[in-house]
Order: sequence, then structure tokens, then C-alpha cells
Amino acid sequence: MKAVAPAPAAKPAAAAPAAAKPKAEPAAEATGGPEFVTLRGPAAAVAKNMNASIEVPTATSVRAVPVKLLFDNRIVINNHLKRARGGKISFTHLIGYAMVQAIKAMPSMNYSFQEKDGKPTLVKPEHVNFGLAIDLVKPNGDRQLVVAGIKKAETLNFFEFWQAYEDIVRRARDGKLTMDDFTGVTVS
Repeated sequence: MKAVAPAPAAKPAAAAPAAAKPKAEPAAEATGGPEFVTLRGPAAAVAKNMNASIEVPTATSVRAVPVKLLFDNRIVINNHLKRARGGKISFTHLIGYAMVQAIKAMPSMNYSFQEKDGKPTLVKPEHVNFGLAIDLVKPNGDRQLVVAGIKKAETLNFFEFWQAYEDIVRRARDGKLTMDDFTGVTVS
């Protein structure tokens, strides 16, 4: 395995006069939407290095985790669905819902950053918009991967999440997704 050099450290910023130092305030827009917070100090340096790291090769680590409970719960749910209303759930339904619940419990995992007015800015979305990767087959046989969003996923119970998931997959396969389905995804 080839070792990867760390991203270069950020250059220290010139010190501003103490009297001219403005108080950090969130740059939220009055129309709603995510809150934008201009990053300063170490957080700005981390964001700058994260941006630079896009150019650095990455390594992937794979872990084995016990999933017996996941298997068992899927069997119980699918047996209930078979007797009640029909349909099935997949591991992806369960894992996706678990991701949303984890992010709901730890909202900072839904944050991102972007440059705004040339400055690294922390983006704190109002909701968890779960991006679902869907493999589609084009009429000519080629395959295409699209990522459509389940909006406000943290507000949904499992049944609602399952319905939203199935609806987005059905609309993707029927070619009925809109631009709105592709915008605003915060996690995938």
C-alpha cells in the first residue's frame, strides 16, 4: 500500500487589529433554508485542507460487523407484510432508515461546507434529505446511476420512509423524476 502524504498545513492568517475583529454571526437567509456559518480559525483550515484533499488518493477500509439482528428483523417485518398488506423490505430500506436515525441523533453528521464569497462556510441543513442511488436501465441497454432524494427523511417513521423510498424508485424507473427530486440531498 502506498503511503499518502498529509495535505499541506494552512498558512497562518495575518492578525487583525483587536478593535476591528467582528463578532461571528450566522449568515442565515430570511427565506428559510440551511444556515450558513462562515468558518474561522482551525475550522476554516480544516475545511481548506478537506477541499485540497479531493486531489489526494484515498484508501477504503472494510469492516465486518454482525448483522444477525438485521436479518432477523427483516424476516419478521417481511412475514408481517406478507400476511397484512403485501410488499417486502430490503436491507437497503433498513440501513437507509438507520442512517437517517443516526443523523437525527447526531445532526453534525449532516453538515457540509462550501465556499461562500471566497470563504469556507459551514452549511447546517434544516433537514436530512436522504439521497438514494438508483440503478436504471436505459432503452438502449446502458445503465445509469441516479441519486434522488427522500426529503425531510428525519420526520418520517419507518412505514413513511419505506413508502417514500418505493415511490422514488417507482418514479425513477417510470422516468417521472423531476429536478426537485435531485436537489437538496444532504446525505447518501
